[in-house]
Amino acid sequence: MASAIILLPFYIAYLPTATYGTLSICLAFSLLVQVVTIFSFDTSLHVHYQEFRKDTQTLHRLVSSVFLFLLGFGAIILVASALAGAPIFELIFAQQSFSFYPYGFVSVGIGVFQAIFKVKGYLLQTQERPQIFLWSNVVSFAIICVTTIIGLWLFPDSLIGPLGGRLVAAVLSALWALWHTFRETGIHFKSPWRYTSFSYNAYTFAYSLQHWASGYLDRFIIMFFLPLSTVGIYDFAMKCLVPIDLVINGLRASFTPSVIRHINDQQIKSATP
Repeated sequence: MASAIILLPFYIAYLPTATYGTLSICLAFSLLVQVVTIFSFDTSLHVHYQEFRKDTQTLHRLVSSVFLFLLGFGAIILVASALAGAPIFELIFAQQSFSFYPYGFVSVGIGVFQAIFKVKGYLLQTQERPQIFLWSNVVSFAIICVTTIIGLWLFPDSLIGPLGGRLVAAVLSALWALWHTFRETGIHFKSPWRYTSFSYNAYTFAYSLQHWASGYLDRFIIMFFLPLSTVGIYDFAMKCLVPIDLVINGLRASFTPSVIRHINDQQIKSATP
C-alpha cells in the first residue's frame, strides 16, 4: 500500500495523466483478479488455523491444500483469460483504446501471483510471526519500487515499467511464499472443502467483492463517462487517503489473530467470550 504513495512522484514525472489513468484501471482490475483467485481462503485459513492448531498433521494438510488450490485455480484463471480476455475487453472497453494484450493479461498475472503472496501474509499474521511478515513484504515492496522506477526511466510514457515491475515482484513473492510454505508443511492435497465449508467461503467472497467495488469500481464508472486523464486525476486524489488505510489495517492486523485464538479456546464459540 505504501508503494501507492512513494511511487506517485515517479508516476507524475514519467507518465502522462491519461496513461496514469490507464494504470489505475489495470491495477484495480488486478486486485479484482486477486479477490477472485483467493476466493476468501485468506479469511477461512485465518479462522481454521486456530481451530486445528493443536493437530499439526491436519493443520499441515489444510495449509498445503489451500496453497495447491490457489495454484490450480490461478492457472485456470490465466488460461481462461488468455482465451476469452480479448473479446471481453473489446466488449466492455469499446469506447476506450484499451486492449487486453499485453497489459490486461499482465494485470491478470499480477492478480494471480499477488493472491498467493497475500494468503501467505495472512498465514504469517495468524501464526503471529511478525518478523518474517515484515521482511517478506519489505523485500516485495523494494522489488516493486526498484523495477518500477527503472522501467519508468527506460520506458517513459509506457506501462511497461509500473506493470512489469509489479509482475516481477508478484512472481518472485509468490514463489517464495510457496517454497516457504511447502518447506514447513510438505506437499499434501485433500480438497480444502474438507476443512472449511463452501458456503462460508462464498459468503466472505461476496463481501470481498463488495469491498473491492466500494474501493475501485468508481474508476471504471468514471472511465465510461469521462476521459482516462480524469480517471488519473481522481485516482491521484484517492491515493492521498492511503495513509489512513495503512494505520487502520495495521492496527487491525496486529490484534485480530489473538482475538480469534481466544475465541477458539472458549467452549462457546461466540463473540461475547
